[in-house]
Amino acid sequence: MLNCVRTFFTYTMLFVLMPVSGSLYGSGLIGQTEGIQYEKRGNNLKLYIKDKLIINHNVDNPFITVGSGSGNLEMYRGNFDIDDKVIQKIPLSDCTVNRKTQNTLSVTFSNGGKNKVSAEFTEDNGRLIITFPKGNNNFNRIWMKFAADEEEKVFGLGEQFTYFNLRGHKFPIWTSEQGVGRNKNTYITRMADKYDKAGGDYYSTYFPEPTFMSTGKYYLHVDNSGYMVFDFTDKNYHEIYMWNYPDRLIIQAGNSYIDLLEKLTSQLGRQPELPDWIYNGIILGVQGGTEKILSKLNNAL
Repeated sequence: MLNCVRTFFTYTMLFVLMPVSGSLYGSGLIGQTEGIQYEKRGNNLKLYIKDKLIINHNVDNPFITVGSGSGNLEMYRGNFDIDDKVIQKIPLSDCTVNRKTQNTLSVTFSNGGKNKVSAEFTEDNGRLIITFPKGNNNFNRIWMKFAADEEEKVFGLGEQFTYFNLRGHKFPIWTSEQGVGRNKNTYITRMADKYDKAGGDYYSTYFPEPTFMSTGKYYLHVDNSGYMVFDFTDKNYHEIYMWNYPDRLIIQAGNSYIDLLEKLTSQLGRQPELPDWIYNGIILGVQGGTEKILSKLNNAL
């Protein structure tokens, strides 16, 4: 454990230790590739990937906040009414850093030594992997903040129909019918809600995905199947809210957008080449049952 020392961790793995009264200072690499670096000063912790600030933990904006709450989900024909009641929120402003291995940094977050949550930051082939081997089972809500700047743009989260740049909005990650309309303030959407619970919203989608790409040339992916909300409304950070601890988060930076896309598809998979028959004839999207569809097909032929 690094306690009350100033640590300079160089590429050649040399250490110089100097006692510093009342606080902890340190900096260094996580792994040996892609320039994943950390900087620890007192209770402030910064983490960079290729000189891009990814995590900026401090008292005002702690990386992790934990809490408890209760949720209720009601479904009607693929449309969901989600009621989420947050009972308590506890920001974990303190952090203690330990180097577990050359490639892994272990960090314990707490508030004055209470409500501890341990996270591990591991470099794996240029990717930063964040896991929670010792999550606190007393809580069922977690918020995580990632550094942002005001001019940054963000794209992704699966199939989003309303906004291309996601900044300035919140997006629940939950599969549902797209619904009628994209704005709860419009007449047609209010009527669809009133008579058939079928009104859509700007975030309604049947293919959400907990992955986004930034103009800072990095992507962030969350391995988690529970309810989540990605919040891009603050100019200084992106916040992810979850009903459970994720299995892991993956963050990776690229030298260009093409390089970044190649790394992302290497992680998540690539679309196979379309077959030749897709380019001939027409593609029909019809409904009404087998009998009607076969009749329409015969008429088309």
